[in-house]
Amino acid sequence: MATAEELRSYLKRAAVDLTAARQRVAELESRLAGAPVAVTGLACRFPGGADDPAGYWDLLSRSGSGVREIPEDRFDLSAEELADRRVYARHGSFLDDVAGFDAAHFGMAPHEALRTDPQHRLLMELVWRGLEDAGLPPAEVAGSRTAVFVGFMDPVQYARVETERTGFGILADPQFGQGVSSSVVAGRIAYQFDLRGPAVTLDTACSSSLVGVHLAVQALRRGECDRAIVAGVYLILHSDPYIQGCVTRMLAPDGACKTFGADADGYVLGEGGGLVVLERLDDARSAGHRVRAVVRGSAIGQDGRSNGLTAPNRGAQVDVIRRALADAGTTADRIGYLEAHGSGTSLGDAIELGALHDVFGRRGSGPLPVGAVKTNLGHTQAAAGVAGLVKTVLTLEHGRYPANLVTGAPATAVPADGSVAPAVTGGPLDPEAWAGVSSFGWSGTNAHVVLSPGTGSGNPAAGEGDPAPAVDLLVSGSTPAAVTAQLTALADLLGSDGAPALVDVAHTLAVGRARLDHRIAVPVAAGADPVAALRSAAQRTPVRTGDPAAAHPFEAGDTTVRALPDGVDGSLVPLPPHPFHRLRFWPEREGAGTPSAGTAEGGRSAAPGNRSFRPTWRVDRTATPGEVPGPVLLVPDALGIATALAAELIALGHPVLTVTDGLTAAEAVREAVALAAGPVQLVQLSSVGAVAPGARWDPAAALPFAFDDTLAAVQALGAAGGPARLLTVTCGAQLVTGGDARAPLTAAAHGLGRSVRHEYAGMSWSGIDLDPRADVADCAAALLAELTLPPRPEVVARRAGRRHRPEWAELLEPETLPWPTDGVHLITGGTRGLGALLARRLVADGVRRIALLSRGTTDSAELVDDLTAAGATVRVLVADAADPRQLRAAVAACTAELGAPEVLVHAAGVPAGGMAQASDAVRSRAVLLPKLAPLEVVSELIDSSPALRTVVLYSSAVTAFGGLGEGDYCAANTALDAAAAAWADEARPGLRVLSVGWAPWQHDDWQQRAGGPLAEQATAYRRRFGFGAADGCDLLLQLHGTDGPVLALRQSLQEAEQSFTALLDLDALTAAARAAAAARPRFPRPDLRVAYAPPTGGPESLQSIVADVWGEFLGIDAVGIRDPFFDLGGNSLVGAAMVRELELRLDRPIPPAALYQHPTVAEFAAALGGPGGGAAEPAAALLAGSAARGARRRRARVARNEEAL
Repeated sequence: MATAEELRSYLKRAAVDLTAARQRVAELESRLAGAPVAVTGLACRFPGGADDPAGYWDLLSRSGSGVREIPEDRFDLSAEELADRRVYARHGSFLDDVAGFDAAHFGMAPHEALRTDPQHRLLMELVWRGLEDAGLPPAEVAGSRTAVFVGFMDPVQYARVETERTGFGILADPQFGQGVSSSVVAGRIAYQFDLRGPAVTLDTACSSSLVGVHLAVQALRRGECDRAIVAGVYLILHSDPYIQGCVTRMLAPDGACKTFGADADGYVLGEGGGLVVLERLDDARSAGHRVRAVVRGSAIGQDGRSNGLTAPNRGAQVDVIRRALADAGTTADRIGYLEAHGSGTSLGDAIELGALHDVFGRRGSGPLPVGAVKTNLGHTQAAAGVAGLVKTVLTLEHGRYPANLVTGAPATAVPADGSVAPAVTGGPLDPEAWAGVSSFGWSGTNAHVVLSPGTGSGNPAAGEGDPAPAVDLLVSGSTPAAVTAQLTALADLLGSDGAPALVDVAHTLAVGRARLDHRIAVPVAAGADPVAALRSAAQRTPVRTGDPAAAHPFEAGDTTVRALPDGVDGSLVPLPPHPFHRLRFWPEREGAGTPSAGTAEGGRSAAPGNRSFRPTWRVDRTATPGEVPGPVLLVPDALGIATALAAELIALGHPVLTVTDGLTAAEAVREAVALAAGPVQLVQLSSVGAVAPGARWDPAAALPFAFDDTLAAVQALGAAGGPARLLTVTCGAQLVTGGDARAPLTAAAHGLGRSVRHEYAGMSWSGIDLDPRADVADCAAALLAELTLPPRPEVVARRAGRRHRPEWAELLEPETLPWPTDGVHLITGGTRGLGALLARRLVADGVRRIALLSRGTTDSAELVDDLTAAGATVRVLVADAADPRQLRAAVAACTAELGAPEVLVHAAGVPAGGMAQASDAVRSRAVLLPKLAPLEVVSELIDSSPALRTVVLYSSAVTAFGGLGEGDYCAANTALDAAAAAWADEARPGLRVLSVGWAPWQHDDWQQRAGGPLAEQATAYRRRFGFGAADGCDLLLQLHGTDGPVLALRQSLQEAEQSFTALLDLDALTAAARAAAAARPRFPRPDLRVAYAPPTGGPESLQSIVADVWGEFLGIDAVGIRDPFFDLGGNSLVGAAMVRELELRLDRPIPPAALYQHPTVAEFAAALGGPGGGAAEPAAALLAGSAARGARRRRARVARNEEAL
């Protein structure tokens, strides 16, 4: 136990220590109280091409303007409707694209991106760009005490757009509330970048972002954070700001913000965003960060009780400026430039000029030039303060101030003594001059910031005369296209006048940029040309730098790749930013009903125009497992997942049947139907684990399991009848997270399922792609969970235990790169159809070497003559695209005669083979192989041919919507898309792999050849929304630079879904066929090999009803009960409509297979329970012979029609 003396000694020591600590705290507070704060990073996006600080300065220095008329597509109100609401202002400062956002770059799910206010999304992009400019990779700031202060003043607009377009049901979406919440704005940035300092959203109206600068400076000085990001954003998303601005007469009628002009009559609404990164000056210098400017002081204040709530207060403005000068430890004489609030209203301008005269009128350093960026950009509201601040930083950096964009006489309020002079013309700045920035909110909150010029970086700059050492330029991007774009941009930068030193560029790339998924290191030997090295890497040709190493990928944390040699230091310098690949996220308007094919919402016809969409994935957090309904039938896999799933189902008490060598699919389905207490759940797993890694691109390895087994299962379900669910299962067929598409061709199973669901009234379909990295137990658990969910016609994916759902995101501004017209082009299917159309366009655009692959030379002479006359060297290569050996020989011939292909377009294809129930594996190969067999050769070229730069695969929109009678065609194109996604993910820099899922072209006519009601509907759709030759080729060239699958339409996605639904609906098809039959005369029965035998049993017998329907739909006056269906000119599409019509008339379900199993009236009626028609040929033989004869008749009929035309 301590003695009294020991306690007294301890208390004395504690008192001394406490006194010393207080003294140290006081010293630190004194030192930090007026500590200067460095501006180390800038970012902005304003109208008029001001997408970054360099573009902003270009706009300002040439007195440019971002103001234009309100874009036609910005508001839902028309010009007449705006006039009805007393909107007289028709101009504003608008960005070109507010709907686009690179959600994938930020790891945001498409649905979340759609629900997130575009102002939030703009802010995320600005933060990324600002950190890049500051030389701060996101990984470096993650977990740091970095603060976020955001000026944000209007969370209502996007909420209004969403509810007006999609209805108030959106309120039930949990993403809606946080997506439009102002409180989440700063927090979203802190979450996204893992920032641990204060995160505050500020709304003081127009002064919000400059108030944020003041609070950030105070937080840095108090030690509350080590770095601060300050931003302001504002977008005009709804017509409300115009309505309010005009009602209050705040907006200039002529669309000009005439700040400090005699005719000032209001401001112009503007949009955009700006951002600064702030650090304590000492910290920035110690870290070697570039100091673009220094914040010396700041202050905020309030108008208090003025002439009105929103009226400015001259005395309050004088006070805030003087307090900011005092905080900076300087006087009015030190200020050489001032960026005013400058709203452009006569009252506001007069009060501000008076306040400036009160502060600066007696200084002895000459007239004070006063700028006003609102003359260039309009009033950007919450972003106005930071817009002025970024302008002022750029002004100090360039040593001159730009002129205000104002013509006409000055306002009478301009001080006559010349002490305060609006910048009518630009001029130089004293290098030692400081600057001030004002921003005044209509809330009454005012802010002023004092700046001094920057000091550069803390590292010595490389000497201009010093020879450049060997360096590695480390470039990374979120996509291969982003890498290529940055390589090109860096080459342009280093090849320009005033380019930064190569060592500084290498240093900045190495330490100041994020290490993203796609990376390349470009070695540049000592004294070599970096521009040539970068351009060579961008084109993916060997890099010749004097160093034996060529451009190569590097890994994050790769210690074998160094940017600079030992002993060589560099400085941070500004570099081109990482390009964003923006997709369109904007709510589509809900229609009043379901429009017919080819119409927009509410039944109004939509004007066709090129639209493109790319597939994305989002994590599904809403799925709630339930119970497995009905018996489960398993088509097993090679990995044992079906066995594990069966064990789990049996343990839960569910009946399970497995297709084995002793139990065919048909037999298993019949047993499952007999057990059915609900729909049969058929789980098709046979493609899982079926494809060895070495056979990844071999259709012979994938199709027997992915297509043939699925077709057999479908046909078994169709023959059994009754309700059923088909779940197609693959493993690693889809690209979801990167590097996970290991068996792309097995995606054919999902393509078949997507189409056949339209052919069977009682069948639903869904698909799932299992995680190739998961074990058997996890895969079985995922399937069990999927079986408990209601089926949706889509393919979901499981990755890392999460369920991902697919979505389409519009490509608002595709990454367009110039088409490589100088290279050799090889087009499969190039002498006819879409291939020939593209060949003509490419030659017209300058392609001079082109090889056209065709199964024969017939009818190609005219095309070759035309292309040759246009200046091209043309070779027609005879090869069957379905035969890889012939295709390899054709590629070799092309290389020998013209050169190695740089562009390969795979446009070969065969129309769909008809309804699944009437098909078989052998017939389907005629459709599948021309699409899929060439992929093996394409893969070889990708791996071995350094010349290959672009691969384009012609796919179809059926992969998104399905099709009637197009199961094999949809399967082929779905696998094609999966292949493109995998190649794009794995492609080396400089190689583009794109598949285009085309909606119908006006040139297409296979539906017309199919005959029947589908032809009439499809023709009407094609005429309105089909791609013309110019439209389609324009879109393809625009998409060059985009990777992976893309859906190409001439409608919005919602309208296209409605159109295809109308085209594919069996009931609608049946109704159309019924109406067409009633409107046309019936023709005499054709001469057949069987004698006519009339129906028996009277007019109400099944034979009579069936014969009547057949005659009605086939247009034949009298159908005999032994007449084979296909001999009468029938086809699978008409057959599907006939079966559905009989279901409706008889009020009973009929298995879709019935027509093909019983292809005469007598057999069909007997199968339905009516009297038979006597002996008949075996159904299979009769069906095959009848189909062949019907096909010959149709070919002859088409030939006669063409001859007559």
